[in-house]
Amino acid sequence: MRLRWSLFARVAAVAAILLLGTQLLLVWLYISDRGPGSEPGYRFPLPERVVAMVELLESGADAERILGALNGPDLLVLLSDAPVADEAVAETTLPRVERVLARYDDVLGGRPYAAYIAVPDGVAGTELQRRDRTLWSRYPLRMAIGLSDGRTLVVETRDDLLTQIYSVPIGFWSGIFGLVSALIVLLVLRRETAPLRALARAAEAFSAGAAPTPVRERGAPELRHLIAAFNRMQVRIADLLEGRRVMLGALGHDLRTYLTRFQLKADAAGAESLTPDIAHMASILENCLALARDPDGKARLATVDLVALVARVAADLAETGQEIAVALPEAELTVRANDLALERALRNVVDNAVRYGANPSISAQRQADMVELVVADSGPGIPAEDRARLMQPFLRGNAARTADGAGSGLGLSIAKALIEQHGGTLSLAANQPRGLRVSLCLPAATAPDPPGG
Repeated sequence: MRLRWSLFARVAAVAAILLLGTQLLLVWLYISDRGPGSEPGYRFPLPERVVAMVELLESGADAERILGALNGPDLLVLLSDAPVADEAVAETTLPRVERVLARYDDVLGGRPYAAYIAVPDGVAGTELQRRDRTLWSRYPLRMAIGLSDGRTLVVETRDDLLTQIYSVPIGFWSGIFGLVSALIVLLVLRRETAPLRALARAAEAFSAGAAPTPVRERGAPELRHLIAAFNRMQVRIADLLEGRRVMLGALGHDLRTYLTRFQLKADAAGAESLTPDIAHMASILENCLALARDPDGKARLATVDLVALVARVAADLAETGQEIAVALPEAELTVRANDLALERALRNVVDNAVRYGANPSISAQRQADMVELVVADSGPGIPAEDRARLMQPFLRGNAARTADGAGSGLGLSIAKALIEQHGGTLSLAANQPRGLRVSLCLPAATAPDPPGG
């Protein structure tokens, strides 16, 4: 049966197992080092120190005093009457260390020397295991160097394993263990948080396209429950959006049918005064449907030339007798967008500037990786405290900008939704010296359309 541990319990268990394993390993090393051998842990003596001892002992000073000064808890130095050849046998010598001593031949002056394993009594050299024949042997290692008076200098260093492990301080190994433990914990955390990253990517994809992206249920119980709830939520929201799309389609069709009938009856009855009201109702209906309809413009993205788009909007206004100043750079300005959605957003903002302001204008400029369209006017403007509120649906501005009673309060809301759908922003600011300034920022196009796209 699989354990259903929480994320915290899993991480805590991994850390506890690592700490326990390390302690057991240290205990095993300590016991294995002290048990088989008769000596505590050791370090191999430095050849430079041994050479210095040889020179000091042969300088004519009192040998007993020198040995008394050199010996201590971590160093054993003694003089033996036996020659170097008797100190070591072939099975216990260490050729690797003797090659190091050979570098000091000019100082040693041809004196005999040997580096060997100091096996305890009762252990023959032929009984040593392969591990014992290296620098990492469980038995002490010694150096023997013949002196000019025929005696032999024997040097052995000693350390407790808790202070030195394989000639390296315990602090070094603690740091290595901490680093390895941290890496293992990071790998475990990365594995355990992988479902969270998949969930985040699915949530981002769902928020952008409203298409359900099932996420595989894995990880700790809390994560599996969260992923399962998210998958169910995706399906429910997608069903609601599809139902709303069908409902809005049917509602729009039926209402357009009745508005058409009203228009025909008004024409037949000669009630031309009803025509503006019917047109206004039709405009409100289209705006409401545009605001509530699922955005699908991203399915038809293309490289849009903003200069041509602005020129087209200005030309259409000129045909209706309305003028708008246009100031565009000579350089090409392109964005990746749905051209119809972008044109609708721009027309909504321009219509507000023409209807409620004075001296409307359109300008554009490139700012790093963004392109900014600015629609400005010198009308009554909008107070700073009302600008955020007017970005919401069905809310209109002050009496100065809505004196004619026309409009539905949806123009800016629709424009803002369409711009944000393309990864851009729409913001309001005061124009100087008076009026309103609407900024539409969109990511600049980075690549042309693919062939046949």
